[in-house]
Amino acid sequence: MFKRVHNFEEDTDLDMTSLLDVVFIVLIFFIVTANFSTEYGLPVNTPPQSEESQSVNNSVVIKISETGQVFMSNRQIDIRSLKASVIRVIAESPETVFSVRVESRSRTARLIEVLDGLSSAGIVSPPVSLESKVN
Repeated sequence: MFKRVHNFEEDTDLDMTSLLDVVFIVLIFFIVTANFSTEYGLPVNTPPQSEESQSVNNSVVIKISETGQVFMSNRQIDIRSLKASVIRVIAESPETVFSVRVESRSRTARLIEVLDGLSSAGIVSPPVSLESKVN
């Protein structure tokens, strides 16, 4: 006969305040009780650092000082004569190995000039090492 219509518009909101309180308490509990382990890298065996490394036969070291001076085989040279000096050394001994040592406070622009001079003389990507002074 007559159907009854039920109106169920009750308050269905959940009180989120107490739920958030419980979540934060559980979060704090897990943070406090967790074991934080530090991850260790792989050990690397490095050779001992010496003042002068063992020299290879027919090797030439180009050193750049903190003041920007360039030394080739412990002789100061002008950066403009670097290409000619390298070509002369190669003409005397074609198997010569070149390396570059840079002091820690020298300018990068000077290193780029030296590498450009070496590449124009035919030496491509020589080994470059950084010298750091220990106080």
